Amino acid sequence: MKLLFGSFLIFMVLIISSCGSSYKAVAFKKMRTPLNPLAHKGVNEYTPVAHIEYAQQALLAREHYNREVQKRTKEYEEALKRYNEATIVERITQGLVKPELILPEAPFMPYIINSAELENKINIEGMQKSTGNGLMVNVYVEDFQYSKLTINDTVKKSVKDGVEQIDSIYSASAEVFQPLRLKVVAPNGESYSNQITTSRKPKKISTQNFYTRHKAENKIYELIHKEEQNLYLSNVTTVNRVLNDQFGTQLVSYTVHLFQVNSDKHDYSDLKQANILAQIGFKQLHENPNKAYENLAQAYGIWKAALKEHDSYKKARINDKVKQGLLINLLATATFTDNWTEVVEFNTLLENMKLTGATTTEFRRLKTIQNDLKKRHDAIRN
Repeated sequence: MKLLFGSFLIFMVLIISSCGSSYKAVAFKKMRTPLNPLAHKGVNEYTPVAHIEYAQQALLAREHYNREVQKRTKEYEEALKRYNEATIVERITQGLVKPELILPEAPFMPYIINSAELENKINIEGMQKSTGNGLMVNVYVEDFQYSKLTINDTVKKSVKDGVEQIDSIYSASAEVFQPLRLKVVAPNGESYSNQITTSRKPKKISTQNFYTRHKAENKIYELIHKEEQNLYLSNVTTVNRVLNDQFGTQLVSYTVHLFQVNSDKHDYSDLKQANILAQIGFKQLHENPNKAYENLAQAYGIWKAALKEHDSYKKARINDKVKQGLLINLLATATFTDNWTEVVEFNTLLENMKLTGATTTEFRRLKTIQNDLKKRHDAIRN
C-alpha cells in the first residue's frame, strides 16, 4: 500500500511539473537618468553650500560675549592700575576701592557642524563637483533639538537567602531630531526644494538599566550629545539619495520576472528560445546596449507572434494563462526599452483580464517601475 501511495505521489509531481509555468527572476543593471528636468538643460556641475542656520545666532552671542569680556577686562585693568598707583590719602579722598573683575555669563554654545565637512559629503553621481558653477545645492541645517526626556523608575523584586529584596531600576529615554532643508538652484534661476521630511521625524534613544537615578540621567545626556554630533550624517545620506534621484545619473539594479512554460503537452521551444534571448538582452543593457536591444527585439517578436495563436480553450498551446505571461514579458521589455506606446497597449490588455495571483503581483510591480521610468523619460523632453 505504501509503495502504491509513493508511486502515486511521484506520478502527480511529474504531471504538475510537466504542465506548470512560473516566473524566472533575471537581475540586471541599467543606467537611470535624472528625474528633474533641470538636470537635462546642459548642466553637468554642482556646487554644495551648507548653511548652518542655528549657528549664526550662537556665533553672534559668542562674539558679543567676547567683546564684553574684553571691555570689562580693560576697564578692570585700568581701575586696578589707578588703585595700585594711588596713595592711601588719594584712595580715601577719591573713594577708591580695589576693583573686582565681574564677567558676564558665557552663552550656551551648541555643537556646530563643520560646513566644509558637510559640503564634502554631498555627492551627485554623473555630475562634477565645482566651486560656484552649475547647480547650487543649498543644504540648510536647522537647530538640533531633543524632547520627551524621561527618567523611568521601575521596581525589581528578588529573593535572596529567603529574604525579599526590592530594588529600584532606572533608565532614561528621549527623542532627538535635526531638520534639514534642500534647495537646488539652476543657473537660469529655476529651483527645486525639498523639506527632507524624514529629518523632521524624532529619533528615539534610550539607555540601559542602572541602579542609580543620576547614572541614567548622565547617560541619556551623553547619548543626546553624541546624537548632536552625528545625527546630521544620517540626514545627509537622505539628502544624497534625494539629490541622486532628482539629478543623478546612476547605474541601478533592476529585476524582471520572465514567464516561462514547463510542459510537454505542446512544443514551447520558441518561447524557451525567446526567454534565453531576453535574459541575455537584459543583462547586456548597460555594457552593450546595441546588442541588448537586438536580442530583446528578437525575443519581443517571438512573443508577439505566439500571442496571435491565443485560444481561450484551456488545453490550447497559448491559452489564457500563457497569454497573460507573454503580455508580462512584452510589458517588461517595452518598459526597459522605452517603448511607451506599447507599454500603454499591454497595460490596457492586462487591466482587462482576470489575472492569476502571480501575474497580478508582477503586473503591480512593473507598474511601479513604469511610473518612475516614464517620468524620467518625459523629463528629458521637457
